[in-house]
Amino acid sequence: MSFRSRRSLAFTVAAILLVMSTAVLGLSAAVAFRALQLRETRALNRRADLTTRTLAEALVLPLWNLDEEQTNRILEGALADRVIVGLRVRTRYGDQARFRPGVPQGPADLMARAGFLVQSREIRRGQASLGTLEAFTTTRFMDQDMNRLKMVLFAGLLGFDLVLVAGMYLLLWMTVVKPIREASRFAEAVSSGRLPFAPVEAGHRFLELEGLHRSMATMVQLLNQRYVKLMESEQRFRALFNGSNDAIFVREIVPGNPRAPFVEVNEAACALLGYSREDLLTRNVYDLSPARLEDSLDRARKALSAQGNVLVDGVHLTRDGREIQVEINAHQFELAGRTFVLSVARDVSERHRLEEQLRHSQKMESVGMLAGGIAHDFNNILQVIIGYANTLEVKIPEQDPNRRHLDPILAAAGRAAQLTRSLLAFSRKESIEPRPAELNELVRRMHEFLKRVIGEDIELVTRQSPVSLDVLIDEGQIEQVLMNLATNARDAMPKGGILSLETERVAIAPDAIGQHGVDHAGTWARLSVSDTGSGMDEVTRLRMFDPFFTTKAAGKGTGLGLAIVYGIIRQHRGQINAYSEPGRGTTFRIYLPVAGEGALAAEQAAPSAAGLGGAETILVAEDDESLRLLFSDILTGQGYSVIQAGDGQEAVERHQEHAGKVDLLLMDLIMPRMSGKAAFDLIRAACPTVRVLFTSGYTADIIQSRADLDEGVDLVMKPIATRDLLMKIRSILDRT
Repeated sequence: MSFRSRRSLAFTVAAILLVMSTAVLGLSAAVAFRALQLRETRALNRRADLTTRTLAEALVLPLWNLDEEQTNRILEGALADRVIVGLRVRTRYGDQARFRPGVPQGPADLMARAGFLVQSREIRRGQASLGTLEAFTTTRFMDQDMNRLKMVLFAGLLGFDLVLVAGMYLLLWMTVVKPIREASRFAEAVSSGRLPFAPVEAGHRFLELEGLHRSMATMVQLLNQRYVKLMESEQRFRALFNGSNDAIFVREIVPGNPRAPFVEVNEAACALLGYSREDLLTRNVYDLSPARLEDSLDRARKALSAQGNVLVDGVHLTRDGREIQVEINAHQFELAGRTFVLSVARDVSERHRLEEQLRHSQKMESVGMLAGGIAHDFNNILQVIIGYANTLEVKIPEQDPNRRHLDPILAAAGRAAQLTRSLLAFSRKESIEPRPAELNELVRRMHEFLKRVIGEDIELVTRQSPVSLDVLIDEGQIEQVLMNLATNARDAMPKGGILSLETERVAIAPDAIGQHGVDHAGTWARLSVSDTGSGMDEVTRLRMFDPFFTTKAAGKGTGLGLAIVYGIIRQHRGQINAYSEPGRGTTFRIYLPVAGEGALAAEQAAPSAAGLGGAETILVAEDDESLRLLFSDILTGQGYSVIQAGDGQEAVERHQEHAGKVDLLLMDLIMPRMSGKAAFDLIRAACPTVRVLFTSGYTADIIQSRADLDEGVDLVMKPIATRDLLMKIRSILDRT
């Protein structure tokens, strides 16, 4: 950039002041003339004011008495003064005026514009206003001489002023105005984002302006460099700020106003909460948190003020009212003398969900460990109770009055055994034991139990199929299904409602498979469970069978109820579907394959224990003495010869002692010193034709981990009914 300068600005200003001083001398005469004129005018005004005041006092009495004639006489007399050219009295009854001939009459403002001096004074008597007196005066008799003098004086000065103004304007334009305008255009170009290459090319310059222009050019270059760096920094900041997967909020700490709105948010915050950026910038941290957490927010705010940064867990509310678990890392910082807080909120809902799943899994594992720990001993105890009760049932005639005491014992023991199986099934440590059963009978049996589950404010309605529905099921597991569905229905109807159970036989054609949600055509037994509760939306319906998925409040549900239901039905090779709408309740439809013709009849027509005896020799190996004695009594009572052993090692020894005489091994699978499986392997090595029936009261996972059974080996789980045990023994002995 080039700069040219010829003269100093100070020299130029001195020349201008010289010219101005010459002009001031010429104007002094005008000032003096004007001062004389003003003095004469003030004297005239004082005279008019005195006259007006005197007239106002003289008019008080005529106006008070409404004497128009006297008023007119006073006005006529006042016109004798040559200063006064007109008078007007304004009252609420009208106006009275007197003017000299040739003087125009009009309102005061028009008269003032016409060159007349107007004096106005209020006419009062005490506190009462009687009207207003307007006096019109003129200086024409004095102005005529003054005007002639003024015209001569100002005619000369006018010519001088024109020459002076033209010269000063040209000088200022060339020396000051033009350079300043160029600098102004340069500044405008810079402010608009354009950087001119030659900002100061305007002819002759002064040293001061040259320095100013040079400084401006240097300043612009520095500003441009800093602007480029600032934009690069801004772009990096925006990329990091909006590229973060975590929600970031920036708010200013305003003393006395903890609810100050956010000043900046990133795109992740908008996506997380469902708000637009403009909406979020009108909200504060309290707007995004549930009201119940205000005390926690206050404590966190105080900790932040004391420590400068905090890491806390919190809850954010989305635009649609959902609660999101977040981990908030807040940091306080200073910027331009103001204090701000930068908060980074990370969505930890999934982590909380996984932690909750882990806790539930640990609970289930604890339940499983507890169940597995007590199952063996408990099942052995139940086996003794059921076994001896079955023995008494055979020995006591039906007409004996003591026979009635056996049924409650057997029923209670059966419920205890079913409770154990349900507990193990819940912890996934027990497989199902399907048997032919009549579905209508199961629903009838569960009716009273379900009424206690759902409570008195919910009506239980059952509609059963008119035809028999024989299905192959584990009754305890299906009872668990009904209990879980009834519990869900109860929770969906907090104010009461109707729970309906309906059974029916349905024949599904190949083209209707999709309509019913089953995987193949055929005849099915359908069990429908319906409620009139709150229902669920489509998103919830699609996820309801997911493990650990729940819509209940924290601590109110495990999210496993429907998952267990689904698992049980699928284990039975069945199907379960749900139909629901918000506010219209829910219907679960369970499809179970019907059993083969006569399956239930065959189950019910099985031979009694009295016809299941024999003369074979059975080696009973059982470490529990009470069970060993029970099995021996049952078998000897049916005609069998029994050899007893207290563990696996003793069983091997007893078999060697009675080589070739033992027809069947009835062995507990897990025993001290030597397991039943190990003992059987040794015995089979010596006698390959020997047959075995294993028994166990342990859970399936323990059996799998401690006894690797061969494919097809017979195993019965304790407790087992006497008849079932004898039938199993007889079937093994009768095999060829």
